[in-house]
Amino acid sequence: MRNRGAIPLLAAALALAGGTTAAAQNMGGDAAILGRMAAADQGEIMQAQVAVQGAQSEAVRSYAQMIVRDHTTHLQQVQATASAAGMAPDTTAARDLAQHAMEATQMLRNASGTEVDRMFAANMVQDHQLVIGEVQGAIPRAQNAGVRTLLTSTLPVLRAHLRAAQRLPGATEGHDHGGMTVRKDGR
Repeated sequence: MRNRGAIPLLAAALALAGGTTAAAQNMGGDAAILGRMAAADQGEIMQAQVAVQGAQSEAVRSYAQMIVRDHTTHLQQVQATASAAGMAPDTTAARDLAQHAMEATQMLRNASGTEVDRMFAANMVQDHQLVIGEVQGAIPRAQNAGVRTLLTSTLPVLRAHLRAAQRLPGATEGHDHGGMTVRKDGR
C-alpha cells in the first residue's frame, strides 16, 4: 500500500494548519478570517477534483462532486462578502492551509484504486473537523456583520459535509490531531 504514512502526516499538518490555538489566534482580522475561509474552500475543491477522477466508490465520487459544488459556491460567497465589506481576503493568513492543500492533493494524485477513496474520505473528515473548529472560534472575533453572518451560515454546511464524510468507505471517526482530540461531530 503506497503512502501508508499519509494520513498521520495529514493529521499533523492539519493540526498545524488550523486546529491549534496559535493558528486560531492568527486568524485575527476579518480579512484574515476571509482569507482562511477562501483557502479552505480552494483546498477542498482541489482534493475533491482529484477524487472525482480517481475514486473507485460511487459514494466517494458523488461526495467529491458535492464538495466541488458547495465549496465553489462558498468561495463565491466569501469573495462577495469581502467585496461588500470593502476588503480583500488576506491570503498571507492562510499560507499554512494552502500548503496543506497542495500536499494533500499531491498525495491523492499519487494514490490509486481504493486508496484514493480511503485517503480522500479520511482527509475530508479531518479537514472538516478542523475547519468547523476554526469557524466556531472566528465567529466571536469577526468585526463585520457580513463576515459573522457568513461564518454562522457556513457551520451547518460544514457539519453536513462532516457527517457525510464520516459515512464514506474508509473514513474513521474521532481523530487525534497533535494532542487535540476532535469529537466526531467536529466540536
